[in-house]
Amino acid sequence: MPEVADVRVDTYLTGFARDYGHNSDESFVSDTVAPIKPCASSSYKFKIYGTEVLDNEIDDMKAAKSGTNEIGYDVTEGSGTIPTRSLKTFVSDEEIKEAADPVRPMEDAVAFVTKRLKLLHEIRLVTLMAATTYGATPANDWDHADGVPINDIKTGILSVKAACGRKGTHLVAGDHVFEELSVAAGILDYVSYPNVHEALAATGEALTSSQRLGLEFLPGSAMKDSA
Repeated sequence: MPEVADVRVDTYLTGFARDYGHNSDESFVSDTVAPIKPCASSSYKFKIYGTEVLDNEIDDMKAAKSGTNEIGYDVTEGSGTIPTRSLKTFVSDEEIKEAADPVRPMEDAVAFVTKRLKLLHEIRLVTLMAATTYGATPANDWDHADGVPINDIKTGILSVKAACGRKGTHLVAGDHVFEELSVAAGILDYVSYPNVHEALAATGEALTSSQRLGLEFLPGSAMKDSA
């Protein structure tokens, strides 16, 4: 591993990399749902609370001439390690000399590496979410005439809450699902827009309304080459 003194950090390119997700044409759900945080150690510990901390019914009636009922919950400790992930690429002096803007080859290289790191992070998040058993299967596809996305999403919300005792915070959808949601009668019955582009923009507003679902809507558009 290189010493700190051997590594040169370019302030401009570091800022360019940090802004990449906001300035690119792709939106990464993981930036919001599972952002990368700096860590002081490669290992960590966490508390595991028993199901007693959930809202179970407990007798709180105090009998005459007796003490207060005592309640409690189990607490255990878990641990894990944080993997180190990194990629690099090479920019030659010749590329820089031949470029109209000598900074551009460096920006392209940073974007190239940053996108792949972010995409891999996105794939790991999607794999984790897809593996969960908490959810609901729609009775009909949302592009079907009998599809009822609003009801299906509400069922999913209740399923997650029943499984873990907490309400979901985000609704994540890819481009294709987002497109079907934008033309679903259950959503557009609440809004009226003259063209498809405005309807697409309004879909997020309709879904994030606290009167509707109480979820933050996150349409993801990151793409990978699966050929």
